[in-house]
Amino acid sequence: MGKKILGLDLGSNSIGWALLAEEDGKPNRIINIGSRIFIKAVEEKTPTPKNVKRRNARLTRRVLQRRARRKQRMLKFLVSLKLLPDDLQSSLTPEIHLNAIGDPYLCRTKALDEPLTAYELGRVLLHLVQRRGFLSNRKTLLGDMADDPDVLAVLAEQEDRKQQHRTRQRRNRV
Repeated sequence: MGKKILGLDLGSNSIGWALLAEEDGKPNRIINIGSRIFIKAVEEKTPTPKNVKRRNARLTRRVLQRRARRKQRMLKFLVSLKLLPDDLQSSLTPEIHLNAIGDPYLCRTKALDEPLTAYELGRVLLHLVQRRGFLSNRKTLLGDMADDPDVLAVLAEQEDRKQQHRTRQRRNRV
């Protein structure tokens, strides 16, 4: 009895297979073949994949985590430069201490006409880091993640959906 060869054809919704008998180093007959078709991994009433919700949630978590880490690093840096009080790092409610220093918008306005104290300057700088990209649209809000493959996939998917919507609208007009 010779060797047996298993050939697989993997698709996104199916798998095909063939079991061949080998003699003298060459396949000479088919023992059995078949295929299995799987249920598509899409939502029931929409053609979107089921993992889109999870991917979008993961993307949102990453954005929020990066923003929080960026703010925490800046806070530590400003404390090390004595531009913010030392007790901010150990405080459970740093926003209360920061608001006691002053409203960041008022401090920014004040800076146009007169010098700020060290803590006021630190408050303004921390606020700028915190509010970075505030008025951006969605694509530029994610600009610091432009090389992330998940972000690129989500943005491409959104563009595809927009294009499909435009195509459907054009067809309905005709």
